[in-house]
Amino acid sequence: MIRVGVIGAAGRMGATVCNAVAADPGLELVAVVDSGAPGSTTHGLTIASELRALADAKVDVAVDFTVAEASRVNLPWSCTAFTLWWEQPDSLKMIWMALRNHLQIAIV
Repeated sequence: MIRVGVIGAAGRMGATVCNAVAADPGLELVAVVDSGAPGSTTHGLTIASELRALADAKVDVAVDFTVAEASRVNLPWSCTAFTLWWEQPDSLKMIWMALRNHLQIAIV
């Protein structure tokens, strides 16, 4: 099961992403972050205001569905947090090794 965190979880599209993740049997929604709605809940999770919630939940994937200004802050944090993921299963290492020489920035 892939552990997913959503940044911008309280927004219209972020909530839609949360719903899609929660509905997929291969995914587990483990962290939700939105600085505009801390303390609210979605899918049994309390929305955090800090990106640290992603690391605390040991997410495998973080989906950032925020505005461009917020993404500029989130992207460097996510890249720095990649060092935490390096200790995860070999599949993540294989993905990183395949992409590191070809990838400059990926925003999905």
